[in-house]
Amino acid sequence: MKKRHKHILKISLVMLGLLFALFVAISIIQAYAFTHPTRNKNLEINREGMHLTVPNLVKATFIGIRPIRHIQSDNPADYDLGYENVTFKSTDNIILKGWLIKSDNPKGTIIMTHGYNSNRGNINISKYFHDNNYNVLMFDFRGHGESGGNYISMGYYEANDVLGAIKYLKSRNDLGSKDVYGLGYSMGAAALIFAEEKQSSFKGLILESTYSDLYQNTANRFKRVYGFPKFPFATSLTFFGGIVLGVNAFSISPSNSIKNIHIPVLLIHDENDDGVTLQDARLIYENANQPKELWIVKGANHTGAYDTDPTKYNNKILSFLRESS
Repeated sequence: MKKRHKHILKISLVMLGLLFALFVAISIIQAYAFTHPTRNKNLEINREGMHLTVPNLVKATFIGIRPIRHIQSDNPADYDLGYENVTFKSTDNIILKGWLIKSDNPKGTIIMTHGYNSNRGNINISKYFHDNNYNVLMFDFRGHGESGGNYISMGYYEANDVLGAIKYLKSRNDLGSKDVYGLGYSMGAAALIFAEEKQSSFKGLILESTYSDLYQNTANRFKRVYGFPKFPFATSLTFFGGIVLGVNAFSISPSNSIKNIHIPVLLIHDENDDGVTLQDARLIYENANQPKELWIVKGANHTGAYDTDPTKYNNKILSFLRESS
């Protein structure tokens, strides 16, 4: 009888060990996949927000969700805008590609920063700014579009891309006003916060759909997709994601970093955002210094405030820019 119990215990321990090894392996695969883009569109997992079909859910679990490099199909010329193709380097020497749209008698320059698994941005918005006398710099972050780099860090290293963009703008003597503003979406908004914390350069920041804390955001997404608790699932993915990127991922927190920023901030939260919560927006708002404003856009999805009401969106941002000048 004792031999039988020992045998059962031994088998149980082996099974637990195998399950733990499988859990760790899946965590590492997911962490690598999430942070390393690919051009292979066969690896793309179609999803609407946090909603996945059962086959895609299984696929996402075992091979992870890979960001796909999408080259933007339209360009400013399609909107009757003159522009320059520009190339510059991040402060850690990654080659970045983008567009510079110059305005006559500019009041300043707006750097637009896109979200995860996206590219340069909405040219309609850039056209509005151009028509209201602002230059616009749109570019692909590292690991996105036509830019170099083979990893993505949810804004942490992308802050170096933003600082590279600012350095590039300072090198130009044909842009009129030296005032620079940031308009960022999701990961791009986080990158603007981290960049301003490192080196104060902006006159004001417009931040839409900004996550408050990487660990908590990972937990929110696990809960949305799988219904899993924060520990050990989000904990493991955050831990191994940090190892893959060479950073303490638990310390990546826009809500903490914004405490060190002392310029006007407009926070935009999209009411139906299923990736970033109202609690995220409120936490960032509470930690931000004055002057600050939180605008909650009714009926908008993640980074979708413009699509909900373009006129109101444009007027809101233009008003903020004028007040921040």
